Amino acid sequence: MKKLNTLIYVALAIHLVLLLIIGIEGSNDEGAIKFLAIFILIPVSINCIGFCILQFTSNSKLGANVFMYSSYVFVPIGLIGVAGAKKILDDINKKSITNENL
Repeated sequence: MKKLNTLIYVALAIHLVLLLIIGIEGSNDEGAIKFLAIFILIPVSINCIGFCILQFTSNSKLGANVFMYSSYVFVPIGLIGVAGAKKILDDINKKSITNENL
């Protein structure tokens, strides 16, 4: 497993807790809360896919982009994930620039 930016872990944890809280509340309700829980499930699932791509494959750029774009749904809390993914993308760009200069 790769060591990722701490903001990625924090953002994923916050998103999952948010989904859990809304999901528990939505299971008791038939209306708007249930719709909100289903609506939030989609970007959290995409967040998890982006996290798995970051963690378990060599294509970190794709994983960071997937995680970043799915975090935009959770503004303002999602900005933590956007910041973490942006740092990973900046590190990838720095590495590619230094490799081109060699």
